[in-house]
Amino acid sequence: MAVRLVNQLVQSGLSVSLADVFQHASVADLAGLLDSRSKEAAPQLHEQLVPVRTTGSQRPLFLVHEFTGQDVHFPALAVHIDSDIPVYGLSGIPLGQEQLQTMECLATRLLSAMRSVQPHGPYRLAGWSFGGLLAYEIAIQLEGMDEEVEFIGLLDTYMPRLVDQGRERWDLQTAHRQHLLEHCEQFWRARGECTQALEALERVRTNRQAFDFAGLLQHCREQGALPPELETYTTEDLWQYLDREVAHGHAQANYTVYPNSVPLHLFTAIEWEPNSQKHSGYLGWDSVLPVGQLRSIKVAGDHLSMMKPPHIEGLGQAISQALADLPD
Repeated sequence: MAVRLVNQLVQSGLSVSLADVFQHASVADLAGLLDSRSKEAAPQLHEQLVPVRTTGSQRPLFLVHEFTGQDVHFPALAVHIDSDIPVYGLSGIPLGQEQLQTMECLATRLLSAMRSVQPHGPYRLAGWSFGGLLAYEIAIQLEGMDEEVEFIGLLDTYMPRLVDQGRERWDLQTAHRQHLLEHCEQFWRARGECTQALEALERVRTNRQAFDFAGLLQHCREQGALPPELETYTTEDLWQYLDREVAHGHAQANYTVYPNSVPLHLFTAIEWEPNSQKHSGYLGWDSVLPVGQLRSIKVAGDHLSMMKPPHIEGLGQAISQALADLPD
């Protein structure tokens, strides 16, 4: 619901993010925010910068967007992080714009936004899942500029070689259709007893090569395989939504991780999902960095629930403690 609202407002030419919707819960509050922005003469912030909390005496923490490119978890997590720490979100490329295809380009795009708030280091970065990998690449580039990075927080971010995304899966000729079917399957399997929908989806999957994206979407509708949450999307809107995820998947599948000199704080979910790959406790990062450079911090929940109540509160507290423990 919130995602669709933001998309509709953006398409109307309004500057609004998911964080704005969650921070201004009533229609009147959100309308007041949009009205005030329309009257502002001051220069706009970078479109990728989400000022979640601008007050505090410590150096800011930059939260990097996750795989979908959305910014919904920025305010949800920030409320549980030490209030003396300013928090800024770094969001994905807006839907409908050209999506960058490499981790290096995605990271470079976010650097100017960070430096508009904090021109020089030491920098603090954190990201969940894909966002952690992107935070790592940002840190690599900052080090290449002779800037200091004092904190990289990876929130259940697996080393890419441990998560076999497969380059073929993200081939740009077929990935949008494949990703649409994956969204459908994930929805119906999460619902439990939805045998009829899954059978319909399997029929669609068998014939998928005969359709382009628009045809496949219509075929999903006709077969009853499309989740209700996707029914309201136009073909163009859904393409744009999936296009950003496909670009991120392509970037991750083709990314080579190089060592850096900054200690990694690995906030690892204690509950493993059924398809989680086994690891030594360092999410595979000990294959690139010495164990002495890794800080493993266990947090409640699994990969998804760690970012939701009640577990997100403990995650915010763990991040706050890790920042408090940094050397002066």
